[in-house]
Amino acid sequence: MLRVMIFVVVLLCSMQLAAAPVWQVKQGENTFYLGGTIHVLSAQDYPLPPSFDFAYDASDTLFFETDMSALNDVAIQQKLMQRVSLPNGETLQDYLDSVQYEALAGWLRHAQLPSQAFDRYKVGFVTIQMLMIELQRIGISAPGVDQHYFNRALIDDRNVGELESIDNHLSFFASYGEGFENELMEMTLDELESIELEMDSMRAAWRKGELSYLEAMYVQTMKDDFPDLYQSLLVERNKAWMPALVEMGETPETEFVLVGVAHLLGSDGLIQSLEKQGFQVTKVEQ
Repeated sequence: MLRVMIFVVVLLCSMQLAAAPVWQVKQGENTFYLGGTIHVLSAQDYPLPPSFDFAYDASDTLFFETDMSALNDVAIQQKLMQRVSLPNGETLQDYLDSVQYEALAGWLRHAQLPSQAFDRYKVGFVTIQMLMIELQRIGISAPGVDQHYFNRALIDDRNVGELESIDNHLSFFASYGEGFENELMEMTLDELESIELEMDSMRAAWRKGELSYLEAMYVQTMKDDFPDLYQSLLVERNKAWMPALVEMGETPETEFVLVGVAHLLGSDGLIQSLEKQGFQVTKVEQ
């Protein structure tokens, strides 16, 4: 289950290899680039593979999953906290059985956090926070690929756009984990103990753009064990983004589209979806 959580939040890397998850998408003379990103990095992960800079330099406009400036807006952050908060009068104990609630209490003690630190929040949001705390513990706390290129675009006065509204983007966090709260907490607590080892294999595969490995190890797990999550997180959003991507392939302007790498994978992923639409998709080798 940690594999599913990590795809929800991040895919990480540390090895400097030549290939990377960046693809050129062509239709006739028209081109755009598609980059599979990770949302949190360590300082040692920079510089990024050169194929990212190649696509950035070749592009006129950058597209992200959602409005990157809004993600840092205080009002939006407050809105998110409202949506992941439990209704008045409810606490985590209403959603977790006694075994999982006590196990969480043990983890909070180990993390030196107050025993009721998360009591007012939904279980899915709590598990994401637990993951982020553990990532910080092992030194993974620097801005990710998306934020890196958004910051560069601001400095370079580049045009930027988004594939979905901020409200749609936040809706996932509000519903994540609903219906399988105890299973999610149990697996999270079990797997966080081996998070550093789990990172190593993913970091290498992401850096090399090994989609078949990433799909088999992570996305297929989500698809088999949590089909509703797979549909809402990946399939439905990919389908919603496809008209905008197809339109990019029909214009002479060159775009660089940066989305979480999980969106590229498998039969429902953007790469195969674009190929079915007649686009030529090739990995950028730099």
